[in-house]
Amino acid sequence: MYRNIDFKITVFSKIILLILFKIALTEGMPYMYYLHQRRVSFILFIFIAFIAGRQNKYFSCLLAFLGVILFNPFYKAKLTGEQWDLAEWILILILLFWLFIDLYKYFVVPKKGRGILNALKFNRKIKKYEVADASVRYEIQSALIKNLRRFMEKSDLGSMQSWYNNLTPEERTKVERIPLHGEV
Repeated sequence: MYRNIDFKITVFSKIILLILFKIALTEGMPYMYYLHQRRVSFILFIFIAFIAGRQNKYFSCLLAFLGVILFNPFYKAKLTGEQWDLAEWILILILLFWLFIDLYKYFVVPKKGRGILNALKFNRKIKKYEVADASVRYEIQSALIKNLRRFMEKSDLGSMQSWYNNLTPEERTKVERIPLHGEV
């Protein structure tokens, strides 16, 4: 349910962080800018860490927590100006790479669940939805389509079999499994 909004929040946060770090690298910035940058970076890294943790992206969560620790406004890291510049360049490179990976995974790598939802077609003759997965054709009553969409949007590696296994025995009576080759 929150997959798209989470993606948008993390991408927006990373872009804001990139802009903040790039501005911080320009000469002659007032000291107050760095204080505000520290607070905003702290908050944005907390958002990214929370969302990454909720999506079970542990390495991303760890990277975001390192940003939270570095930009903690309550216990400030004691770095010289040159060390902050180096840290910000490193963070810019990490954020660019991280942003590229997120965009690549979101737009290029197809999710199996999304492919199944795209293949889902309504058959007017039998008045059921049909989809084939792993040599099995599923005929699904309309009442379960919302359940199927919710499951597939939430799952990265969702398959029809895993969705079918999560159904209650009462719901399974509304799904007909027809083998395409041999037995199911």
